[in-house]
Parts: sequence; structure tokens; C-alpha cells
Amino acid sequence: MDNFNYISEFKINIEDITVEILCDNPPDEISKAYRKNAMKKTIPLHNHIYYEIFHLTEGSASLNFENTSVTLSKNSIVLVPPMEFHAIKPLAVDVKSEAIDFIFMSNKLKSSFPLYNKLAKALTSPFSVFEGEKIVDITQKLHYNIESGNYSQISILFHQLILLIIELSGQTKNDSVRNSTDTNMKRLYKIQQYISRNITEDIRIETIANSVFLSTRQINRIFKMYFGCSFKEYLVISRMNAAAELLRSTDYSITEIYQKVGYNSAQAFYRAFQNRFSCTPTEYREKYK
Repeated sequence: MDNFNYISEFKINIEDITVEILCDNPPDEISKAYRKNAMKKTIPLHNHIYYEIFHLTEGSASLNFENTSVTLSKNSIVLVPPMEFHAIKPLAVDVKSEAIDFIFMSNKLKSSFPLYNKLAKALTSPFSVFEGEKIVDITQKLHYNIESGNYSQISILFHQLILLIIELSGQTKNDSVRNSTDTNMKRLYKIQQYISRNITEDIRIETIANSVFLSTRQINRIFKMYFGCSFKEYLVISRMNAAAELLRSTDYSITEIYQKVGYNSAQAFYRAFQNRFSCTPTEYREKYK
């Protein structure tokens, strides 16, 4: 069994569920054996204290449980629950895979469309194998955005993944939950696009609310539900992420950068950046450029 050396990398709220995506710190030997590397030998029987989304990205492999086994081909995705012993044996020369580790729990947020019970029922099997372009596409995008630290996209993609797992597991035949959450996804996507296009401007929640035909209170409720923060807090995060990207990829001065992400005050920008990244913009550039 894994030692409990995992830390939460991302914590996101999705309706009445809180999901923590985990990273290993430091990586254990089993983790290092198949995360983004060619699998040279059998990964021995082991289990985890978390859920694992195992994605075979190249080749074929045998996933062996205590009482059964399943052969995986390229783009097979397996969801392995906590405490389930399993081993992975490569069946080809060039076998590669990626994994996403997570835990989830019920939160205290009120939701008109509760997902916790449906997801819990969908994950009761010893393991679940999923195939198909849609779940592969979502999983690949999740890997990319987790590596990039794109918090907002991770939240949206994990929401889509949960809905798809519930659907593929046959836990819902009612489209009302999906239709409502899809509507919120479209609203969030539209808001994200607006923020991205107008990052240099004075973006006001009233303008956003009018564009998606909601009240400012409803906007804040949706952001709290999906991102665990208010619209104002999310806007600051978006500006800081944009500033960090400019620090890494351009030679703009700090003054030019804070103006490009919508700040008029150097003091306010430095304070927000330090709160977000625990270092100054100059220190960040020296470390990551």
C-alpha cells in the first residue's frame, strides 16, 4: 500500500462534490514507473488510498486484479478505486501511460442538482474500463491543464468527466442534471472568453451578469460552486496567471506586464502577485524564464 505522502494539488467544487486532485511528494517508485514514461517491466501488485484514472496512451498492457484481469489497448481508460490491489504488465515494447489521482467528498454547498450520490454509486465497482473519443479527449485535456496549472479549465474538465462517468455507468437516465450543468458550463466558458479577451480592461461583474442574463448574486454563486471562490477572486487569479505567462514568455518590463493584465497600480499588482505565487514578479521570472 502507498505511504500517505500525497498532497492536494488542486481542490475544486463541483455541485455538491469537493474533488482533490493529488500529486505525490516525493514520487514513489511505483508512481515514477508509469507516469509519462515508457513502461519497461511489470508494475507489481499494489493499491492506493485514492481513486486513480489510468490512461494507456501507447501500446497494450494487462491490468491484473486479485481475481480477474483485463487487457488494455491504446487509449483505454481504467478507473481504479481506493484499496483495490492491481498490477500492470506491459504487452508491447513501447507502452506508455498517464494517471490522475483524486479523492472526492460531499461538501456543504447547496445544489439543486446533487451529483455526490450518483458518482458514489457509479464508482462502487472494483474497477471500470472506459473507451471512446469523448472520455479520451477530456482525460487528455485534463492531463495538459493539470501540468499547466490552469485551475479554471481543470474544474470545467473534471466536471465534464464526472458527468460522463455517471452517464457511462448507467447511474442516470434523466437529462435534467446534465442540461443544467451544461448550461452553467456554457456560461462559464463565455465568461472565461470575455475575461481572456478583455484582460487589460476594467472588468465588472455587472457587465458579465448582463451578458449571460444572470444577476451578480447568481454569478458569484456559480463561481463559488464550481471554483470555490467569488467572481472577484477568480478575476484576480486570471490576471495573475496571465502576468505569469508574460513573465515566462516575454521580455516585457514589470510595468508593461501589470498594465497588460489590467492593473494601474504597481503596489496592488505586486501584492496580488505575491499572494498568488508567494514570490515577487522578478523572482518568478528568474526562476521560470
